[in-house]
Amino acid sequence: MKHKLKQKEKDEERDLSAPVYDKVQFGEIVHAPPKFSKRPRNTQVESKPGKKSQNLLLASILNPGLKSAQPAPRKFDYTPDLTGKRKALSVADRRRLDKEQASAIAAYKKLKADKWKASQGK
Repeated sequence: MKHKLKQKEKDEERDLSAPVYDKVQFGEIVHAPPKFSKRPRNTQVESKPGKKSQNLLLASILNPGLKSAQPAPRKFDYTPDLTGKRKALSVADRRRLDKEQASAIAAYKKLKADKWKASQGK
C-alpha cells in the first residue's frame, strides 16, 4: 500500500515537471492572440504614450489648465544617514538623537506610571 502511494507521488511529480503542450488540430483558426494575466518577472510598467507629455516642464505653458508635474524647488533639507556607529555621527546629530531618546524614555515612564496609578485606584 505504501509502495502504491509512493508510486502515485512519483507519477504526479513527473506530470508537473513535463512541459505542457496544446493540442492543435490541422486547420484550426486563431481569432486573437493570447491574453496574459500576469507580467513576466523583473519588468517595469511602461507609461502610456499620452501621459509623458503632461510631465514636461513646458506643459503648464502649452496648457494653462494643467499644473506642472514637477514640484517647486525646496530649500536644502539635511537628512543625515543615521545608520552605522554613533561615534561616526556629528555632534549635532548625536545631541538630537539623545534628545529623542530621552523624550521617548520619559513618555514610556509616564505611560507606565499612569497605568500603575490606574491599577492602584481600582
